[in-house]
Amino acid sequence: MAYIEDKTEKQTGNPVLKHVFFILLSAAVLTGSMLFFAKDWKKELPTILFIALVIALLIVLVSKKTHPLGWKKILNKNEFNTIKSFEEAVTRKLSELDDAYFIFSNFSFELFNVDHLVVSKNGIFVVGRVHYTEKLQVVSNALFAGGNSLEALTDRTWRLCHFINIIIRKGFKGLEIMPVPILVVPDVHAGAMTEFNGIAITTIEDLNDTIAGRLAFPIDREHAEGFAFYMKKMYM
Repeated sequence: MAYIEDKTEKQTGNPVLKHVFFILLSAAVLTGSMLFFAKDWKKELPTILFIALVIALLIVLVSKKTHPLGWKKILNKNEFNTIKSFEEAVTRKLSELDDAYFIFSNFSFELFNVDHLVVSKNGIFVVGRVHYTEKLQVVSNALFAGGNSLEALTDRTWRLCHFINIIIRKGFKGLEIMPVPILVVPDVHAGAMTEFNGIAITTIEDLNDTIAGRLAFPIDREHAEGFAFYMKKMYM
């Protein structure tokens, strides 16, 4: 059984509530401070409120980027339940890999949200989840599931691969390892599409065979375990 570290509960629980409280508190403190020092607070009030609103929105954007599941739970409970159910199915499947695999799920990596990161002597894989069951199609060089654009997900998946490559290169004296990007989709998409823009696309049923077989590539075990321990220590 694979070694699994999962921060789902931390992604969907108290951190988001703390962020909401921090946003409200920051806006209140900033507004109060600027009003206190204003020469004519009535005249300057619209400008002060606008500045406070812009800062609050920036905090919200960063929080939503690093804790998307938590915000989804607040803003759209039905979709959150669908995403959560799919996430649990993917995690169960990944857990069936053997104990050479380290699985890190639902965590913030700098300003990136990571669905799943798989590390082993058989390769490093960045796995993004697509819970939509609508038909996969390419429109204007962007991947869609029905009318749902997956462009942000595909961009993030590749960016994560390149960022991890840089981290490994710096931490392991120039070692060159480029993680493999994968999108995992519901089994209803079996046989529909297997690749987009260098990103492998696989169903839950075929996920482990894709990771341990078709896309596997050898890594020195010491390097794989060293990177896995680094990720556990720094981000989990």
